This record gives sequence, C-alpha cells and structure tokens, in this order.
Amino acid sequence: MDLLKPKDGYSIFQAAQRITPNVIMFLPQNVNLNQVEELSWLSSPPLMLEIEENYLEGYFKGITVYFGTSAHRISQLSPHDSLDIHDSMSNDKATPESKPEPVEVEAPPQRLVTTIWTYLTSS
Repeated sequence: MDLLKPKDGYSIFQAAQRITPNVIMFLPQNVNLNQVEELSWLSSPPLMLEIEENYLEGYFKGITVYFGTSAHRISQLSPHDSLDIHDSMSNDKATPESKPEPVEVEAPPQRLVTTIWTYLTSS
C-alpha cells in the first residue's frame, strides 16, 4: 500500500537518480522553476539542467526538464541556440523584465511548440 501513496517531486527525482543521472521529468505548467533548479544543485556533482516549455495549439501545457547529459544532448538536437538564463532565474527577486525572451521552435505537424531554456549549473 505504501507504493500507492503520492510522492513529492524530490523523492521521485532521488529514486530516478538511483537508476541514472540522466533524468527527464514532465511537470505541470505552474511548477516553481527555482525548486526545479534546486534539484540539479542537490545532485553530487551538480547536474546540467535544461527546461522546455510545451505548448499545444498555442496553449501552455507543461514543462519538460532534462537533467544530466540528456540536457546537453537536447541542446545539441535543437535547431536554434539555447538561452542561458541561469543568472536571471537563480535570483528569487528576478523580474519578468530580467527574463530573456524564449526562443520558439518551428511547430511540427501536431502544432506542438517547444521553448527551450538552458540552466548552466555545472562548469
């Protein structure tokens, strides 16, 4: 019965990291990005982090987060340069004006538009 109880995102992330450092999470649109960034910093060593905003038919549906080398791979596959917004998002007092404009990828046939942000959390 314990397996059926809801778990928080940190517990799920830790369980996934026991299997692989390359974790991909699909999260709701209202997730706190600062908490998501903290997940990468809690890893030893800190993981690279990449966030995609997912839109379907013009509506914001959720966020896909790539940790580890999967974050590096997704930015290599992107048809555009990713944006480094680590400085603007690591500050809790970041204003919407300090957030760079996201870059939109051309929509495939199902009209899914993805915006990619890259957090550089490791040297």
